[in-house]
Amino acid sequence: MSDAARRALVDELERAFLEFSEFVRELPSDLYDTPVPGDEGSVRNILGHVVRAGYGHVEYVTELAGRPLPERRFRDPEGLDDPETFVAALLDVGRFAREALDGVPDAALEGTFTSRWGQVYDGEQMMEHATCHPGRHARQLRRFLDGELK
Repeated sequence: MSDAARRALVDELERAFLEFSEFVRELPSDLYDTPVPGDEGSVRNILGHVVRAGYGHVEYVTELAGRPLPERRFRDPEGLDDPETFVAALLDVGRFAREALDGVPDAALEGTFTSRWGQVYDGEQMMEHATCHPGRHARQLRRFLDGELK
């Protein structure tokens, strides 16, 4: 059985979280509690949301594949307080994905499930969603910091 798709999806997820972590390194921590328009509330909440969602997206795929879940090392990401800890949490999502999906054949990603927000995904689609998610919030924060979001 092939695992080329799963390996590529995990690699891309790690790349996306690494890129987001580089963005986070540039964010002054004195902005963390600044309110941001939208549902998330503040810069800190958005950063924590990206970590929590990353874990959650991988959990959906892991459960679909029938695999045990590794430990989430950052259980309360919204409570993190400095760039280096946020970066560690973001990079841990990649570690979590590698451990959770190690050895999973591509065929195990083909089943479908309904997300908590009601959308039906297969494993590959959820990994693609998880990969796009940090970039979406990086753009949101950049637009906010540039004064485009009111």
